[in-house]
Amino acid sequence: MNALSINNHELGIKEHNHLRVVTLKDVDTVHERPSGTARRSFHTNRKHFIDGEDYFVRNSYEARKELNIAAPNGLILLTESGYLMLVKSFTDDLAWDVQRKLVKSYFRAKEEVSTAPVPTTTVIPKTYHGQSVLTVRDIEALTGISKYNVNYHLSHEVAFVKGVDYLQIRGIELQKFKRENRDVSTMVNSLNLLTLTGAEKIALYSPDYSKEMAEKVKSYFNSANNFTESESEYSDNTNAVFISCFNGEIGKVVEFVDFIKEKFENVQKMNDGVLESIGKRELCRDERIFSLKKFVEFKSDNILKDPRNAEMHRCQAIGAIRFMQMIGDITLERSNELVKRIDDLCISVGMVYK
Repeated sequence: MNALSINNHELGIKEHNHLRVVTLKDVDTVHERPSGTARRSFHTNRKHFIDGEDYFVRNSYEARKELNIAAPNGLILLTESGYLMLVKSFTDDLAWDVQRKLVKSYFRAKEEVSTAPVPTTTVIPKTYHGQSVLTVRDIEALTGISKYNVNYHLSHEVAFVKGVDYLQIRGIELQKFKRENRDVSTMVNSLNLLTLTGAEKIALYSPDYSKEMAEKVKSYFNSANNFTESESEYSDNTNAVFISCFNGEIGKVVEFVDFIKEKFENVQKMNDGVLESIGKRELCRDERIFSLKKFVEFKSDNILKDPRNAEMHRCQAIGAIRFMQMIGDITLERSNELVKRIDDLCISVGMVYK
């Protein structure tokens, strides 16, 4: 059953991280609310929702691949707790009826289904250059974690080291793997292969994790590692492949560190240049202040020595004083004090000011 009827509306079953979820559009549909009502309510109260507990965010690629939903701006998936928080403000009779049906028939129905016995799945042992590995589909069969979530954890979680916990093969290496394992589909163009450490780590992400599951993963690798002497010749080659991949990742890290170091040195040079420029600017400022002060003193002396041109000397001296005030070299109070001193000199030689 891939859909349920809620309030005469078909609701497609959606799951993420083994939890039943609904979209904001689903909420508007089953509650018969105008389009966008649930989205506005969610964004208004988003600070109260916990990411990974009340809701999940999927980008447009993940929404298309995992749920076959076109979502150019990303997709919000509400869990049961997130849905109940969102519809708190829906208090009409229809809302209460829809909430009851959605919780009992949709969200909690999965719990009843999960109690049914799960059929055992046989995983065909696979090797890569003679080394036991698991494909993503194999780990899905052993742990119950969907292949989409396995791939997501491998590419996003720092706990998984490429070349140690898993390998990503394509091209010639993929063709060799297909020849070594005839049951692998010929349609795939790339594969993630998990080693024992990678499989043990990924099993921890299963909500049904148990010691039995851990033992099941270990037993797979133990049984698959019973090689003949001729098969064991591949072990050295396998170690070389894994070490090569690991060294390749380390090489990328070293290159990145060198790149950052080079950028830091360039920034340091820029800072040194800026500091040198500031130093030169301060030196020029000091020289300018010294020259202007000397000019004011010179004009002050000329007022006493050349009284007939005292007015000209006064104007030039005051102009220099006001310029120093304008560019911030002296304060307004200091500027007025110097101007008054010039005027006093002019009065002393016979000039009169109203």
